[in-house]
Amino acid sequence: MRGESTASVKGKDGKFVNEVIPATIDILVAKEEMRVGDRLVPEPPRELLSYVPRAPQLPIEGQIVSIYGSAVRYASGNQVVVINRGIRDGLERGHVMAILRSGERITDRTDSARTVIKLPTNATAC
Repeated sequence: MRGESTASVKGKDGKFVNEVIPATIDILVAKEEMRVGDRLVPEPPRELLSYVPRAPQLPIEGQIVSIYGSAVRYASGNQVVVINRGIRDGLERGHVMAILRSGERITDRTDSARTVIKLPTNATAC
C-alpha cells in the first residue's frame, strides 16, 4: 500500500511541474468484481444510532428489490431485504415488516377435472 503523493518532474518544455502519483492498495478479499478504472472512495462516517425494532404505525405495502447476500432466492426470518419504500412512505429506522408470499397455483391431481387451486399465502417476519 502506498499513499497518494506528488513528484516534481521535468515537462516537455523543460520546466518542472508537480505530478500526482495515485495511491495504491492491495485487495485481499472482495465481495464483488472490480475492473480497471474503478475508483475507491472514502467510506462515509458511520451513524451509530440505537433503535427499537417495531412494526410501522400504518400498513405499508411494497416489493422486495434485493435480498442481502443475493445468493438466495427467497427471504426468511431475520434476513435483511431492500424494498421499494422509504421515509416518504412512512418507514423509519427499526421498522420490522412481514413478507407475504402469494400461494402458488397448482393443478389438483386428485380431481378428474384437473381444477387449478391456489395454495395459501404464507408470511415471514423480517
